[in-house]
Amino acid sequence: MRIVLATSPQTVARWFHERVEFWSAVLILIAAWFYFPYCQTGPTLCIWKKLFGLRCPGCGLTRGVCFLVHGRWAEAISFNPLSLLAVGILAFSALRGAYEILGSLRSVKGRATAEGYARRRNGRISVLSEVL
Repeated sequence: MRIVLATSPQTVARWFHERVEFWSAVLILIAAWFYFPYCQTGPTLCIWKKLFGLRCPGCGLTRGVCFLVHGRWAEAISFNPLSLLAVGILAFSALRGAYEILGSLRSVKGRATAEGYARRRNGRISVLSEVL
């Protein structure tokens, strides 16, 4: 008994599209991890600060996220206190997406039948068929 999922390009694209928040959060957190050595000494890229000499609400957010990902809380808050909120939102999105993916895999294992079954997600129907 073997379970076969539809693997057409449209199905794969739909699967990634339904989880775009999860993949975006994961990629941003990974990028922040690897960007850390450069954000310590890099120049400021804020146009608002360069043009007017004033800090915008987003100034230091990237550096703050990089420092938070590496566990350096005091430096992160000194760059931008909103980095705590940004990392919280990213972590929540990543964990929620992982929970949904694992939950859907678990439910597919437990409910597959010989006739297949249809499940609704966001108004779309995806069909799982089982081949004996």
